[in-house]
Amino acid sequence: VNFKRGVEVDPHFALAYSGLGACYANRVFKGMGNYDDFTAAEAAFSKAIKHDANVLEARGLMVMIYLARGEKRKARAEIKVLQEQFPNDAALYFVKGTMTRLDGQYEASIKAWDRLVRLDPAARVVAGYNKARVLMNQGKYDEALAELDASAKAEPNHPLIKFFRSRVLFFQGKTGEAITLVEEVLEHNPKMDGIRPVLAM
Repeated sequence: VNFKRGVEVDPHFALAYSGLGACYANRVFKGMGNYDDFTAAEAAFSKAIKHDANVLEARGLMVMIYLARGEKRKARAEIKVLQEQFPNDAALYFVKGTMTRLDGQYEASIKAWDRLVRLDPAARVVAGYNKARVLMNQGKYDEALAELDASAKAEPNHPLIKFFRSRVLFFQGKTGEAITLVEEVLEHNPKMDGIRPVLAM
């Protein structure tokens, strides 16, 4: 609401457009959004960049839009430019960690999440469950659970910590525990429709 109000008051307020886009994008990232949120995020980021090309949040998260569209070459090119321009900005490493995971560059992804935490200690939980996701993809289930345990000390009820724990348990063959955990997440977060298909597996 505040970001919407900001762009109404000042239609050239790049940071407000960026913040608005990030709100829509985070709904998608957390499994609560839909195609309309995706479209709204892209529109807001485009306006932010139009008014100020140096708003890193908007440019970084636009990389996620490119990835979702399958435009990996464009995403990689933008990441390279951003790394040259903003080598020590935490937001860059969120995007880099995600992109390298999608490319199967797991060690590079883990390094990016570690770098994010060094630059922004407040991102410990986000980095933690993303690192756990990478470790899970590598088949390092015990390490993934240890990472989730560490993150849970800060936010024990975080739905994505619980969700990724359920995924690790599933791959360990603990199907019943995994299903129970997903059902618990959905009970307390009924709008997380993005994770419902997991129950059909």
